[in-house]
Amino acid sequence: MQLCYRGVSYEYEAAPVELLEGEVGGKYRGLPWRHTQVKLNKGLTVEPTYELYYRGATPQRQQAT
Repeated sequence: MQLCYRGVSYEYEAAPVELLEGEVGGKYRGLPWRHTQVKLNKGLTVEPTYELYYRGATPQRQQAT
């Protein structure tokens, strides 16, 4: 999905989710409502990449000891 924020365009892909319908939990305004559970795909890992820039310098990451 192509999105734009403050003039910067970027591509966004939502993580795939699975909705599991449960049993009827009750009635609201005469209509039944069901319990739903969202199951995320655990195999998906996305590491964000940031290009940091502060006062003309790019900070260097230090590895944790």
